[in-house]
Amino acid sequence: MAALSPFPPATSAATRATAIARIRRTVAGVGNIQTEGIAEADIPAAVDERIGELGDMASALVERHAPDAPQAIRDEAMVRLIGWHIAREPRAQDAVEAGPVTIRNARDRNPTPNALTNSGAKALLQPWRRRRALPVEESS
Repeated sequence: MAALSPFPPATSAATRATAIARIRRTVAGVGNIQTEGIAEADIPAAVDERIGELGDMASALVERHAPDAPQAIRDEAMVRLIGWHIAREPRAQDAVEAGPVTIRNARDRNPTPNALTNSGAKALLQPWRRRRALPVEESS
């Protein structure tokens, strides 16, 4: 099984396609990614493209936060980040219009929440987090 983190670059098409298919199977049925029961060839390219974009983003966050975490932990953190982002993406049923009034789902109010914390990825990566301290300097 191919590693998800670091996410395969676009130049490695076969490895990237394998990683995208793995994520798609894991997050099927979440948010806008409704692929259960659909033949592999019938899944829109836009779905795989979006998963690839989210894979790049999640990989950057995971590799920056805890690059020394075991591969299985980094992969699970990536899946949680990607699934969390997909679930937060706006869908048609997230807003109801009644004349001049539009009622939106509460999650639309906070566009920049902490993805690592809210997805659970941060808790997984925490034991391998490098803590950096600055030297204490004497003031004059």
